[in-house]
Amino acid sequence: MAETKKTTTSKKTGASASAKSTSASARKKKTTAKKTTGTTRRKRKPKSNNILDEFLSVDKISKMTGKTLKKMLPLLLGIVFCCILSVGGAMFVYVKYVNPYAFKLHPVERHLTGYSVYGIDVSHYQGNINWDRLAAANIDGHEVKFVIAKATEGADHSDSHFERNFTQAKKNGFVRGAYHFFTPGTVPYFQIQNFIRTVGNLEEGDLPPILDVEKADGISKAQLQEDVLKWLVEIERIYKVRPILYTFINFKRKYLDRSEFDEYPLWIANYSDSLSYDGDWEFWQYSQDGKVDGISDYVDLDVYHTTLESFESLLIHK
Repeated sequence: MAETKKTTTSKKTGASASAKSTSASARKKKTTAKKTTGTTRRKRKPKSNNILDEFLSVDKISKMTGKTLKKMLPLLLGIVFCCILSVGGAMFVYVKYVNPYAFKLHPVERHLTGYSVYGIDVSHYQGNINWDRLAAANIDGHEVKFVIAKATEGADHSDSHFERNFTQAKKNGFVRGAYHFFTPGTVPYFQIQNFIRTVGNLEEGDLPPILDVEKADGISKAQLQEDVLKWLVEIERIYKVRPILYTFINFKRKYLDRSEFDEYPLWIANYSDSLSYDGDWEFWQYSQDGKVDGISDYVDLDVYHTTLESFESLLIHK
């Protein structure tokens, strides 16, 4: 009887273990089922078998192009800017130093009436002048009576053709003159010394010294006026003759409107067929693109306001 009970107990124990194992397995399956139910698996896209197709896909190219453009944009803008700067710089150098009249697309040919004394003003821009031909030239049927040459600019610059132009003008029978291009902000004393050093003594029959003032360059109006007056007053003291003041009509009205400037003979620039100016003037530069025999490039054309006798009274007499 004892053995029978033991065996029965053993069977019961085995059955119990089996039941526990079944229960645990069921719980595990249930948990796995819950996990499986709660998670949605993403389907993987099938990889392309062709690597080239993937590389050349529209989306990828678009993304690559966008990134490349963003990286290269500053470089491209820099290249464009440098090109514009180079072209602009080349044009500036050509117009400023090589041929300042090259871009006059439609030069206006002006023909004045009522004047008898004509002349021109020249610098290195006009190149080498054929003085024999110029001596026989005319402007609208009038002989070229006077030639005014650029002498100096600022404190240390002298025109490369001044000595030749100034000497040849006298030699070929023209009344000659010399002008200084005023540089605002540069000490007037140094500009005066530059003019005297370059021009030297003026002779009988020459025009008085001429001061060309046509820009302010950022300095105050009061300072510009004081500096210009210093040049005029000192040059008059040295050469014993009142200098001539050259400027544009609008610049005169805006910057040189003090009464002291009206005491100097005025050479006014205004490119038109008529001159409307409330005040006295001696010379009028009426064109900057004139053509005269003996000079291959364009040249400034000028007239004196009244008669030859009045013109001659303005010249230096010793």
